[in-house]
Amino acid sequence: MTTALQKTIEKSNLDLEVAACVAASTESICKELLLKENFNPSMLVVGRVQSGKTLSFTCLIAKLADEGCRLVFVLGGTKDILATQTYLRLKQTLDERRFTVTYNSNLIPEAIFRPVQPCPFFTPRTHVVVLLKNSSRLNKISKLLENYSRENLQRVLIIDDEADAAGLNTRIRDGDISPTYRAITRLRKNLPKHMYVQYTATPQANLLIPLLDHLS
Repeated sequence: MTTALQKTIEKSNLDLEVAACVAASTESICKELLLKENFNPSMLVVGRVQSGKTLSFTCLIAKLADEGCRLVFVLGGTKDILATQTYLRLKQTLDERRFTVTYNSNLIPEAIFRPVQPCPFFTPRTHVVVLLKNSSRLNKISKLLENYSRENLQRVLIIDDEADAAGLNTRIRDGDISPTYRAITRLRKNLPKHMYVQYTATPQANLLIPLLDHLS
């Protein structure tokens, strides 16, 4: 049976050498995450500008789906045009038989919150929600999650695209908390078992935040 990661790499039409590199880096990132998954880890993935960061987190989503992840949030930036591009890219690349990809949706299938029943002939779908990175949208998702029992959610993945923008606490020097940072904190608190992966080509701000910050 072809895995979701293999299918994603095939649909990306990569040269064999590039495909091998993408697969290897995806496996490496996933391995590090799963080693630390009991601690709700934060990870920073740094790539050059136009180096394939979207492809990297698309493959990571596929790999973790193979590992049982059924819910993914992609914080697709602060601009609608950029977040829409990310949504369309994921929609095009991820196997439609394994993934449901939505944009700014407040609907999450109730089945995701139930225990998975093992079945050799059925692979559970993974629900991918692409969100604008703003407090209003993130708080709506948190409010939705608070209406469900989240104990059965396993390996929820949060991708923070352009992680140097908006998501960090931009009011720390004033002794205050910025709205988007507060909303991300609330979202993470509503997901007892999750992994938070930040992607950026300009990591300076991310590397300088306090070590005790939950995004460190």
